Amino acid sequence: MKTALTDVFEWIKNPDEEAKRLSFNERLTLVGKIFLWEVLFAIPVLGLLKIIEHNVITLEHKVQLEDYSTLTLFFLLVLIFPISEEFIFRFPLKYKRNYLARLINRLTSGRLNKRRNSLFKYFVYTSIIAFGLMHSFNYSNNDFLFYVFLPIITGSMIIGGIFLSYIRIKIGLRWSILHHMLWNLSLLVLILTPS
Repeated sequence: MKTALTDVFEWIKNPDEEAKRLSFNERLTLVGKIFLWEVLFAIPVLGLLKIIEHNVITLEHKVQLEDYSTLTLFFLLVLIFPISEEFIFRFPLKYKRNYLARLINRLTSGRLNKRRNSLFKYFVYTSIIAFGLMHSFNYSNNDFLFYVFLPIITGSMIIGGIFLSYIRIKIGLRWSILHHMLWNLSLLVLILTPS
């Protein structure tokens, strides 16, 4: 029997739009397993990021979290950002929900639809990379070293984008939103926990 991680890695090599038929409990279990795998992947990436930040380059955050109340941070990080980011980056991955692709298909007399399966993985990869790169705007750095280390700086977001894309396609948008909310909630708890 395949593990959730094996299934995600097999899927990301050649993504398809085929959804899984799972019960509510099976979906919840899958999201939980993927959440744990994401934590395991994020720990070394975030550790490497801390090493880089303390020894090579200081990452200048655009927003200082201490300027906001806990309630405001919760509202933004756990509700607004996950919902908006999932609608921007993962909602369009399903063709029947991608109104831009459907418009392009109509304007090209159905040519996009004929090539949809062969182009789908590029839509997924573009979405994942754009999601990761979008998070680089959290920083105000603009020097050469920042761009050298950008793959590491955005690494945990790219890994998260892979898991979120898999969840969105295989079990649905509401589940990718839930996963994203749980992830951001856990980060918020870490941020607010006194060291």
